[in-house]
Amino acid sequence: MNHIIIVEGPDNIGKTILVELIAASLKPSQEYEIWHSKKPAIVDLYKEYKTKAHKFVEYIKNVNYHKNNYLMICDRSFLGELVYPEFRGNSYTADYVENLYTELKKLKTVKFLFIGLYGDQQTSSKFKIQAKADEVQAFQKAEMMGTISTKFFNVISNVPFGKKLLINSNNYSSLHSRNDIILEYIAHFLSNRVFNLPKPENNCEYTIFSRQQNVYSEHDGLLHEPNRVCAYRSNYDVTKCKIVSCKDNPAAKVSYADFTGNFFKPSYVFIGEVPGYTKGGTVGLPWYRGPAATLFQSMLYELEIPQTKCLMTNTVLCPQESHSLQKYYAIANRKKLFCVSDILNKLLYRITIQNPQCKMVALGQTASSTLHMLGFNNIIETNHPSWFLQTGKRDFYFQYMRKCLGV
Repeated sequence: MNHIIIVEGPDNIGKTILVELIAASLKPSQEYEIWHSKKPAIVDLYKEYKTKAHKFVEYIKNVNYHKNNYLMICDRSFLGELVYPEFRGNSYTADYVENLYTELKKLKTVKFLFIGLYGDQQTSSKFKIQAKADEVQAFQKAEMMGTISTKFFNVISNVPFGKKLLINSNNYSSLHSRNDIILEYIAHFLSNRVFNLPKPENNCEYTIFSRQQNVYSEHDGLLHEPNRVCAYRSNYDVTKCKIVSCKDNPAAKVSYADFTGNFFKPSYVFIGEVPGYTKGGTVGLPWYRGPAATLFQSMLYELEIPQTKCLMTNTVLCPQESHSLQKYYAIANRKKLFCVSDILNKLLYRITIQNPQCKMVALGQTASSTLHMLGFNNIIETNHPSWFLQTGKRDFYFQYMRKCLGV
């Protein structure tokens, strides 16, 4: 089996350094080469880039037929031609890319990993990133970094094959720590092993989201979406809720995001039961951190479902005291919850109107019965990830979800 790793992102986000680190991390026996896509020097960019792209694909096909256990690490690729023409003032469209996808999908002994590095003005300021002396175009400036990053995220998310690793540079204390996480993924990718997401610490290193950037827009990138605050949850004082009591809940003190992901036009909506009391609830993101959440995140990566295509939320939006679910197991109690009757109902209704093709996935029986109660019957009902952990069938979860989702 051969492997192709393609690293994309805006200027000055650390692509070349990452490529060099990948090469340095390889075993001595690993045969590899670095492919660097450079800007052409002629005027007819469409013709030149099209020629380069076809040469690139032909080279990969040649590797497929004549090599084994070979690695290509690509510092940029033809994907950039789906991003940059509009910013360079070029009038052409890279209409040849779909044909290239078709050719690459035919290769049965090559595995692809597309890495997208996201940065914006916050990234530029945080890591003191400076444009190089020869980078004088407007799209090469820090002000455009977020826009270019978003375009790359969209392009990578829509590649119809291969694993996608989307990285938000803002979620790391340094670019060095960011690269260390990426190398973890790559080690599993090259060994053809399932990436079992390790138990994350109280940070957001294994997701593109954070409390400050909790939703994704295909137009505007990573954004902060204010929480849909419950009528009883003023300043997260949930003691007034007649059903739920969380007065001693440390998670209730966190600015908790009621949902995470593509709020505007998701391909998948995953609805669970309740935020974790001491796990995801303390991080402030649904479906992140605890054992069930880490299994869920690993599943998305293995099934090649980008986080930019998903919206993740829960039936009940408050983290529960002692993780007790009994108070709302009864349908009668759930009907009284503002987060179910108002927030969740309106959220899902709006999504189904905007994107009727969206797959709504209930994770567990509580989510299933709630969605049916609200009138959402065209749903995919699945076992909760925790069931696979409790029954010792963790490794079966990926195959199970692949079948349920039809991917």
